Amino acid sequence: MAHYAKRPTGEDYNRLVNQKWRGIPREQRLPQSDLEAQRGFKRLYRKATGRKFSGTIKMTTGNRHTWCRRGVWSINRARTSWHHSGWPEIIHMVSHYVVRNHTHEQLRLERDLTDYAIKNGFHQGKLAPKTKPEKANR
Repeated sequence: MAHYAKRPTGEDYNRLVNQKWRGIPREQRLPQSDLEAQRGFKRLYRKATGRKFSGTIKMTTGNRHTWCRRGVWSINRARTSWHHSGWPEIIHMVSHYVVRNHTHEQLRLERDLTDYAIKNGFHQGKLAPKTKPEKANR
């Protein structure tokens, strides 16, 4: 069987995606607010699909996956699976929404979304809401 017909291996994912998150502390991989997670999700969705996201987003917690059900995206910014959490989990699920199975196309999309998120400082809080400085009392 030709190499391109095989499913990507765990080593492929480690080399092309997981390696890029090494050195970034786990705390920085987690969006610090719901608004930050929503902003990042919308940017990732647009990058992956080429379309602006116009659906509904519901923030969730606990052991719930980030996924689209009945037209509503549930985003769990702090869910920890055995290999993903925070931004890597959101990126992985968006890539699977676009390309359902673990294929080389899905792996390339996940790699590209990971590069995009890291390049744009998702892990550095660049999508976090800006806080207004307090006015000095007179």
